[in-house]
Amino acid sequence: MFHCRLSVPKLAFILLIHLCASSATLAQTPDSGGVNLSAGPNDIRELETFLDGFFPQTMEELHVPGAVFVLVRNGEIFFKKGYGFANLETRKLVDPDKTIFRIASVSKLITVTAVMQLHERGLVNLNDDVNDYLERFEIPATFPQPITFAHLITHTAGFDDNRIGLATQNEEDLLPLGDFLAEALPPRVRPPGREYSYSRHGIALAGYLVEVVSGQTFSDYVERNILQPLGMTRSTFRFPRNFTSDLAMGYSYRHRAYDAVPYYYFQTGPEAAFNTTATDMAAFMIAQLHGGVFEDGRILAEATVRFMQARHFAHDTRLPGLAYGFYERFENGERALQHGGHIPGFVSRLILLPEKDIGLFMACNNDRFKLLSTVTERFFDHYFSVGDSTAVQSTGAGKVRDLSRFSGFYRTNEYSRSSIEKIFSLRKQFRISVTDEGNLLVRGKQLWTPVGPLIFRNAVTGELSVFKEAGQGKVDRWYRKRFAFEKLRFYETLSFHLAVFGSAALVFLLGCLVWLGGNRMRIMNLKIRAAATERRLLRLTGVMSSVNLLFLSGLTFLFLSHDRIDEFTFGIPPFVIALLTLPLLSIALTFAAMVLVVKYWKSSATRVGVYFVALILTSLLFLVELNYWNLVGFRF
Repeated sequence: MFHCRLSVPKLAFILLIHLCASSATLAQTPDSGGVNLSAGPNDIRELETFLDGFFPQTMEELHVPGAVFVLVRNGEIFFKKGYGFANLETRKLVDPDKTIFRIASVSKLITVTAVMQLHERGLVNLNDDVNDYLERFEIPATFPQPITFAHLITHTAGFDDNRIGLATQNEEDLLPLGDFLAEALPPRVRPPGREYSYSRHGIALAGYLVEVVSGQTFSDYVERNILQPLGMTRSTFRFPRNFTSDLAMGYSYRHRAYDAVPYYYFQTGPEAAFNTTATDMAAFMIAQLHGGVFEDGRILAEATVRFMQARHFAHDTRLPGLAYGFYERFENGERALQHGGHIPGFVSRLILLPEKDIGLFMACNNDRFKLLSTVTERFFDHYFSVGDSTAVQSTGAGKVRDLSRFSGFYRTNEYSRSSIEKIFSLRKQFRISVTDEGNLLVRGKQLWTPVGPLIFRNAVTGELSVFKEAGQGKVDRWYRKRFAFEKLRFYETLSFHLAVFGSAALVFLLGCLVWLGGNRMRIMNLKIRAAATERRLLRLTGVMSSVNLLFLSGLTFLFLSHDRIDEFTFGIPPFVIALLTLPLLSIALTFAAMVLVVKYWKSSATRVGVYFVALILTSLLFLVELNYWNLVGFRF
């Protein structure tokens, strides 16, 4: 993998951004005058001044080389502007008309639009079992309920989470979409329609179904049915060969320097592979806001657009839910529809305000979402009056009985249960505790006050969250926004598994020291003499302990040295494959030690003490622990 490291002095960087911000386009609009906080931006100059007031400074603080912003209103582009550099090496500036960004998961909106077209044309029914359309492979009937198109495009199909092998560094290694999904579709882990859980494979499957139904490749279908009608001439799900000089370079910032992130290719193209410009995305947003029409092109009927943008799933009616493709967002009294994207080197966000006829698209070439979050928050705070359309009146904390039942450790339901990635779910745990004042404290800093039996409000933002009971008053879920969090049992918590791994490490360390310590020593009042049988057992358990300790060391390194597991996107690294051979070796050594202990015990040839038995039992329990985390065998 090629890395280009470029240091940019802070002063020069921010001056260049201020002085050379590229291609600000000021569209003509009938609105004029000052800012109307209830109706969004009405003055182009004011909007540019507002954005320039924090965009360059925030980019410098977050080490974002380049960014783009476009706002559409009343069926036309109201404002668009590029900031900073599309490429630091060539010093090419961001141009909203020309610079092509990788928009990652915002790609899913294009895919869902394609599905809605097939629905509108009567070629599919969104409530149909997708197995009725699949021929290359079939989704197992793990649960009685079938998976439908509607489940796929609301992330409620119930697939496991698996990121291994989602992309390749070489275009020639790309598999046909159907071949990849036939091999790599994750197992089903919950009944469809029960909970939201972000599914890359689910949207990729929706894209494959577009291929199956239309008889065209997914890229060709999108080109003919969405991009051409909207005039999105600089957009593609393929590598943009005709515009390579305009493709923004993605960057990460480490050790006070920029690392260029090379272009790579998604096996799950329909969910993440779209390349586009801000101007092209403006056309897509206008079509979504204006009944499927942009200029002379139509991609959906007006009724289909309304149906697509309506709420189709929510964990609770008082929380934001999901439309088809879009997520609901309630900000300062406004219902917005949005989607974000994030891959190494790029982030993006698209937001629609259908009631205000406003759409925003932003992207930048560093994977720091904070910039786009800052823009979003300041935009809503600046242009829309404060309110909360999801507000409920407090029914009094006195009606919330036994707050202790909400306390405990939780984790997101978005984690792998079937692959070696499961071990990384330990990072996703957090604690909810009860304060002396009768509130809940989340992650040690977020204060939530009770407003009903299972409803809590964030004391700062006013956001609502809801708990779910599993029966007999026991809480097993926490729903916040569209996300679902599972309450953990004691044996699922990080502290429990750290205790298991730590205790095993101490026993294995003792086993190594005893083996290396010589032929004569006392352990737990057992004198091990230098007889051949004892030496064999001592050597066998010593090697077994060494193998287990070596694996624990490698696992610790893997867990602590990888802030993300993005490299798993390209498959399992050789280091991890080598590491996974050690538990298999430990099984053989543990079994051999068990046979030897039983043999010597029966023959009474030697006194077998608790030391060897404890060591073997520890190894067995350790292997059970590894199997729980999918670390025995090659499960990926």
